[in-house]
Amino acid sequence: MSVALNTVGAVSVKRTHEILSGVFNIPIATGTISNMVKRCADAVSETVNTIKQKVIDSRLGHFDEIGTRVDKKLWWVHDASNCEFTYLNISPKRGYLGMEQCGVLPLFRGGQKWASAFIDLLMEMKKVKDKAIEAGKESLSYYHNQKFEKRYEELIKQAREKNPLPVTTAKKRGRKKKGKILALVERLDNYKASVCLFIHDFMVPFDNNQAERNIRIIKVKTKVSGCFRSEEGARDYLKIMSYVGTAHKQGHNAYDAIRNAISGCPEFIFE
Repeated sequence: MSVALNTVGAVSVKRTHEILSGVFNIPIATGTISNMVKRCADAVSETVNTIKQKVIDSRLGHFDEIGTRVDKKLWWVHDASNCEFTYLNISPKRGYLGMEQCGVLPLFRGGQKWASAFIDLLMEMKKVKDKAIEAGKESLSYYHNQKFEKRYEELIKQAREKNPLPVTTAKKRGRKKKGKILALVERLDNYKASVCLFIHDFMVPFDNNQAERNIRIIKVKTKVSGCFRSEEGARDYLKIMSYVGTAHKQGHNAYDAIRNAISGCPEFIFE
């Protein structure tokens, strides 16, 4: 119960101490609660490594990141997951993948008409794919594939024309700065296959909601309990939430998963 309250319930160690002391009339020390969480994290370590490997081996992955405080400093929680497994880890650095996935489209405002047209194209792709799935199809028609391919190329061309490289003086050396918009355009061009993968492989979803749902609890934990006191504490918490998140996806509730972990049977979630 102590571990469940402190991790899944996002209740601080101090408040967990107060709740359990009041409910059971036992003066459980805050240090004892921290040790309980540590014991559970140690118990699920190997299972979490298995979860990590299963995500690595999966055909589909969702990735995202979110900031939190560790020992009064800003750290980043990284999520790698799918519909079956959740793997969470923490680092003092933001990942390049997170920068690509967060805050891109909001940059295109004021005169960038191609951007809204690009959004419309993506939404049309999603709509056609959804209809194809409803009809029991496993791929788009040749007509739609060609139509989307042509429209994508047209919009990239418009974007390049709208955002040419800046003119610099002859004396200035070095590479010309592209700016954020042109840099995005080039990435959309270079990574077209990845951007459009969801219409070529129906197993790949349109959005990244899976990863966003997995790390939402980090914000709740931060708001309710404040920052993590140490990197070790943050890693212990994320091990448990990786384990509990995966257990939930496998059809088990959080309390039973934690009880089995502490009892020495964390691998039961794969049975």
